[in-house]
Amino acid sequence: MTTYGLYIYEQVAEQDFVGPQQVFAASRHIAGGNDTIVTIAARPGALRGAGGLRMIPDHTFADAPPLDVLVLPGTADVTRHALSDPGLLEWVTARAATARWVTAVCTGTLILHAAGLRSE
Repeated sequence: MTTYGLYIYEQVAEQDFVGPQQVFAASRHIAGGNDTIVTIAARPGALRGAGGLRMIPDHTFADAPPLDVLVLPGTADVTRHALSDPGLLEWVTARAATARWVTAVCTGTLILHAAGLRSE
């Protein structure tokens, strides 16, 4: 069983997390596995993506389950939106220490960089 975590935040580029979510869901369906896919935000409550999609996270930094895979999506102004979330870099660094994979989409790599992690 694999637990996939997708970080979401105000003004996230929807395609940057919905695309990976759909791939994880399809692989779960094809393999017939019990994989779990969750969205995680800094705090509870509704968020609005860059294209207007309204999202409600499954978990916050405080109550997110252990993750095997963490996906960090981007947005046009990731510095103002994602990197303004309190505790984000500390949370990403802590999760990177225990996850099998930490990856980013587009400008989400700036989150990896700010956390002192490398993307390959």
